[in-house]
Formats: sequence, C-alpha cells, structure tokens
Amino acid sequence: MVAEISVLRTHQNGKKHSQLLMEHNISFLTSDHLIDLLKETFDDSDTVQCLNMKHTKTTAIIKNVIGAIQKIELANKLKSCKFSIMTDESTDIGTIKTSCIVVRFFDEGSKKIVSTFWELGTQRF
Repeated sequence: MVAEISVLRTHQNGKKHSQLLMEHNISFLTSDHLIDLLKETFDDSDTVQCLNMKHTKTTAIIKNVIGAIQKIELANKLKSCKFSIMTDESTDIGTIKTSCIVVRFFDEGSKKIVSTFWELGTQRF
C-alpha cells in the first residue's frame, strides 16, 4: 500500500513538472537536467528520488495526458456555443505536409473571443 501511494505521488509530481514546463514555455530538454538537479538538492526526499522524467516522458505526458484533457474540455465548451474553424496547410522542404486547425469562439468564462489550437496533423508524401 505504501509503495502504491509513492508511485501515485510520483506520477502526480511528474504531471505537475510537465505542466510547469508547458505553462512557462520552457524547453522540454530542460527536464533532462532539472530532475537531476532536484535529486541533488533534495536528497532527503523519497518522492524526488523516485522521479525519473527526461524530455521524452515529459513530451508524452503533455501530449497524451494534459493535451487529451484540454481537448475534451474544449470540445465540451464548443458543444454549447457557435464557433469558427480556421485551417492552414504547409509543405516543408522534406515533403511533409502539415495542417493546423484552430477554433475561434466566444468564451463565457472570460467574456472574450478566443482562438484556440485544436489539432496539428502531418502527412508524408
């Protein structure tokens, strides 16, 4: 039971770590050094010592956990209001086609018109 609580606490701290980097637009590569620094600084903390997060795991948490939750929340908002869809496509020099989808709607919470990222798709030719 104690081990399960420790694993759960470590997972939650990893999510918080990822949110910090995302919210402050900090490079995910910082994770490679930040966790090691935290382990050295807080060597008496079992929770910090259990953290194993490099940039690959940080990216996966942001894309698959935080991003998925935000997309569901946005979809729920869009169900109750009118919105516009904007899209832009681009092809890079390596023949990879990228399509970005943005939605624009009136947000009742902030009382403002908001443009929010919906999805980024890529296709190789």
